[in-house]
Amino acid sequence: MTKDPVCGMQVDENKAPATSTYQGKKYSFCGQECKNKFDQQPQNYTQSTQQGKQQRPQQEHSLR
Repeated sequence: MTKDPVCGMQVDENKAPATSTYQGKKYSFCGQECKNKFDQQPQNYTQSTQQGKQQRPQQEHSLR
C-alpha cells in the first residue's frame, strides 16, 4: 500500500486506478481526479518540496 500524494488515501500500488511518473518516481492515485491535480502541479505534492513546510490539509474529493 502507498499513500495518494493528493488526498492522503491509502492506495494499492498494484491496483491503482491512476498513476503518474514525476522525476523518475511513480505515484499512485485513488482516482483520475487526484491524478489530474497532481499532473497540473506535481511539485506541490512531492516529498522534496514539502520538507520544512507544514503538512498541507487533506484534499476533499468525491470518488466516482
